[in-house]
Amino acid sequence: MNNLERLIFYYGAGRFFIPLPRFFIYNATYRCDLACSHCGVWETKKRDEISLADLEKILGREFFHKVETAWLTGGEPTLRKDLGGLAAALRKNLPKMTMLGIASNGYATERIMARIDEMLAAIDPGRQGLFIQLSIDGIGDVHDKVRGRQGAFAGLAATVAAIKNFQQKNPGKKVILGFNCVIQPENIFQLEQINKFAKENQSEITFNVAAVTDQYYCNQARGGSLGFKKEEKQEIIKFLSALIRETGPAFQYQYRSILSVLSGGERDRRCLTQYSTFVVDSDGAWIPCPLCSEWMRVNFMETDPATFWRSREAEDLRRRAARENCPECMLGCSLGDSLSITEFLGGGF
Repeated sequence: MNNLERLIFYYGAGRFFIPLPRFFIYNATYRCDLACSHCGVWETKKRDEISLADLEKILGREFFHKVETAWLTGGEPTLRKDLGGLAAALRKNLPKMTMLGIASNGYATERIMARIDEMLAAIDPGRQGLFIQLSIDGIGDVHDKVRGRQGAFAGLAATVAAIKNFQQKNPGKKVILGFNCVIQPENIFQLEQINKFAKENQSEITFNVAAVTDQYYCNQARGGSLGFKKEEKQEIIKFLSALIRETGPAFQYQYRSILSVLSGGERDRRCLTQYSTFVVDSDGAWIPCPLCSEWMRVNFMETDPATFWRSREAEDLRRRAARENCPECMLGCSLGDSLSITEFLGGGF
């Protein structure tokens, strides 16, 4: 989307029109080789994983023809041995896709680099790029503790080095490295170091605050250990207040929302994830968003996505989420999909 489209989308989506999705996410697996303290996905009962043919059946509709960015997530998506095939299916069925993203824990370097090769072989190098987002939740032992495995940081560092080496040797291929950090009590006092690590690797980093929920992240039982003391909240506020001055509109929106909620207020801007992003779970069902993933299980092997997307059921769920979840949500799911008038007049993205 360009800036004008983002402006129209921000004020009009859900009010005057129901747009077609611009982002597609396939939660490829619930399997994971780490045991993160802020996530319960790794210890939950695993769901079925639809086949490549099933994914193509879902995607093979005109409904998806405006999707510009697709993501493969998990769990740990590189555990799918058919990841190259999934990438090929996205290329085939999403004619406007210009970027394929993958979210990985970065632990198993050899396997991750093999999957990167497979995905790059499947997409169109002339018009499509690969965005690799690696999770970093601390430096050294802190990352290992959060990720539940000794050597997790060493694996991450090795994967970063391998990706940087690949970029240097293949300048003609659009491979972008980025990071994501989940802020939680274990890493609050390393946030500056984590940000420095991303800068040293010439990569952007997104900071989110751990969400406690009985929905997708399945971590409600850990709510006590994921809550913040007053002084910890102040440390996060201090860090993000400084960080916000060096970021663009999308990240400024995200960090302003976090600051508002941590200070006792509400999210200060509409979240449009459920109008911009279509998320399919590993078993082919709909995930409206991480905080309401189980509210409505719609199987898109049986239900036409286009019909459901504009249905009264879907709209009622969106409104319920906006009422019950959005005010205190600190996730950054809809980064980059919209602009307020102030941001538009300020030059946009």
